[in-house]
Amino acid sequence: FSTHSGLETAADGDATGEDRGDATGEGQGDAIGEGRGDAIGEARGDAIGEARGDAIGEARGDAIGEARGDAIGEARGDAIGEARGDAIGEARGDAIGEARGDAIGEARGDAIGEARGDAIGEARGDAIGEARGDAIGEARGDAIGEARGDAIGEGRGDAIGEGRGDAIGEGRGDAIGEGRGDAIGEGRGDAIGEGRGDAIGEGRGDAIGEGRGDAIGEGRGDAIGEGRGDAIGEGRGDAIGEGRGDAIGEGRGDAIGEGRGDAIGEGRGDAIGEGRGDAIGEGRGDAIGEGRGDAIGEGRGDAIGEGRGDAIGEGRGDAIGEGRGDAIGEGRGDAIGEGRGDAIGEG
Repeated sequence: FSTHSGLETAADGDATGEDRGDATGEGQGDAIGEGRGDAIGEARGDAIGEARGDAIGEARGDAIGEARGDAIGEARGDAIGEARGDAIGEARGDAIGEARGDAIGEARGDAIGEARGDAIGEARGDAIGEARGDAIGEARGDAIGEARGDAIGEGRGDAIGEGRGDAIGEGRGDAIGEGRGDAIGEGRGDAIGEGRGDAIGEGRGDAIGEGRGDAIGEGRGDAIGEGRGDAIGEGRGDAIGEGRGDAIGEGRGDAIGEGRGDAIGEGRGDAIGEGRGDAIGEGRGDAIGEGRGDAIGEGRGDAIGEGRGDAIGEGRGDAIGEGRGDAIGEGRGDAIGEGRGDAIGEG
């Protein structure tokens, strides 16, 4: 296991939150929420919120929107950004974007966005969001979209879907992180982690690694895979895996795993885990864990988990979703929902 891309975000050739060729929140070649008291809603050597070799949104202690102490946004048969001890953007000892011993954007020995030798957004020789010449949205011991010891899209006690019924896991029966019939983390027809036309983990018009009403890691010399005041895997003032002022896994002003103004797992206005041009763990021009010029976990100079010296999780022992014992959705004891060169919640 090694991270020999141009990112060099690890401390010892590690990936995200690596320790022993591990991924995010790993301990022993585990992924996110892996092995034993894993990172995100794990149970027993599962992927994200896994419980029985499931992917994302499984049926038994599944990942996203589970019903039994699941991973992302779980707690009470909730989806992403639940409201009761949920995962992403939770408010009570949740996983991602938590506020009390949570995972991403954590503050107490958590997984992603930890503050004590944690995985992503670590503060002590960590991978993504390192504290000294780090990769994603670094600044000063910050995580992704840090500003002051924050995690993803932090700023004001916000993680992903944090702040004001924003981002992912919103509070108004919307899409993912809806707020007002918006996309992911909507609040006012925004993208991910909306609150006020914000991106992921908004709090004050900020995104991940934001500063002022930006998208993900936006602003100036952005966070992940910057290029031109872009966000993650930017191209032109875009968000994650952008193309044209889009959000995550862009294509045309879409949200996550875009294709045509879709939310997460796009392709045909689908949700998460689509089947054609989907977002997370896709297989054809998808967003996260993609395989063809996608945004996150791409395969052709994409944003996160790229395959050609990209931003996060680049092509060779990179950060998130790499191809050699990488971070998220890697191919060898990788990060999120890994199995064998899988992306997030892969199979």
